[in-house]
Amino acid sequence: MRTGSHAILQGIPSSFTGTDALTGKQITLSPGHNVRDMVPFILAPKFQGGALRAVCVEDITRALHIIPTIQTPPS
Repeated sequence: MRTGSHAILQGIPSSFTGTDALTGKQITLSPGHNVRDMVPFILAPKFQGGALRAVCVEDITRALHIIPTIQTPPS
């Protein structure tokens, strides 16, 4: 969720599986929960003739401040 110049990340799994857009094969990403750096960006869909042709990553910047919050998992 983005609130002004702040992003709050919650409910993000430590691992997830999907389809690699380039190869079509299954891929699993495991970023974990130890956030040391963040890079905000904007996803900009590009259409041609009403069809989605690409999604561009724009306005990539480095986050200036990261405030970690430690959350205890529910018992």
